[in-house]
Amino acid sequence: MDVQVFQTHKELFESLGAKALTLNHYDLALETGYGTPQSWKAFLTEPEIADWIKSELAMLQDAELRKLLHDISKSHSVGQAQIINALAKLTDDNKRTKEGPVFIYTYIPLSKEQEKAPNVIKLDTDPFIK
Repeated sequence: MDVQVFQTHKELFESLGAKALTLNHYDLALETGYGTPQSWKAFLTEPEIADWIKSELAMLQDAELRKLLHDISKSHSVGQAQIINALAKLTDDNKRTKEGPVFIYTYIPLSKEQEKAPNVIKLDTDPFIK
């Protein structure tokens, strides 16, 4: 995405405030009167923006959960308990995301043809065990 177009999208997105977090790419094009749904989709999927939106939503969920917990002693509503349970689950799921690389180490035995190939070196020990 072009830097100037990205910056314009960002400024318009931020001008909408918290409402922007609830809008999809079609709604953003209509609401702002700028760009196309495709350009807004490209903007929303930029890693910097996607990460920022995810962290903002997590903060809003935490704040709503705290508000509900603050008033919990005054309420006997089953619905409120269900909302607290759902928000707590969302909050826990957001905190469980792991970052960093994942390495998968597997071993596939060589076929008879592969064992006889001149460019294959078969090891008798695991090179990753020290």
